[in-house]
Amino acid sequence: MAAIRNARRVLEQQGHDAATREWVRSLMDRQTQCIGRLVEDLLEVSRIEHGKIQLRKQPLDLAQTVARAVETVRASVKERGHQIDVTLPPEPVALDADPARLEQVLTNLLNNAAKYMDPGGRIRMTAEVRGGDVVLRVQDSGIGIDPKMLPHVFDPFWRVERTLDHSQGGMGYRAGASS
Repeated sequence: MAAIRNARRVLEQQGHDAATREWVRSLMDRQTQCIGRLVEDLLEVSRIEHGKIQLRKQPLDLAQTVARAVETVRASVKERGHQIDVTLPPEPVALDADPARLEQVLTNLLNNAAKYMDPGGRIRMTAEVRGGDVVLRVQDSGIGIDPKMLPHVFDPFWRVERTLDHSQGGMGYRAGASS
């Protein structure tokens, strides 16, 4: 919100050239989109907590969904100097799934791998068809999660305490924190 308020103040001042006005508008647009995504995320959490999430299943191609998720995280992966490898079955894999939710899950897993790994790491995403099921894996070269913490990984807002500086914090609570 502060960025939007400051940008608005700049626009209110007289004498700015067109390039400055466009830069401010672009900044305000990006910040508004970020706030919109945050509000959507909060609404999503509420829907999940109240059991009101609706999956919109439809036929989809796994390779296209994986490609969109990888493209979404490509900038953050590159910024941290990571490598990302994707291995998919050679034949097309058709699924009956919610494309937005599947992409969201894959994007979150890839983002977490990129965010919580020292620079220069490697992320692997693999998919295989096993007995009519599709098994997707996201692995990284990071330190992993303490086995004692594994029972909590699906707790809402839960997050492992890390000693490394990961300034891009997420929405999760730190291990041991209560809500």
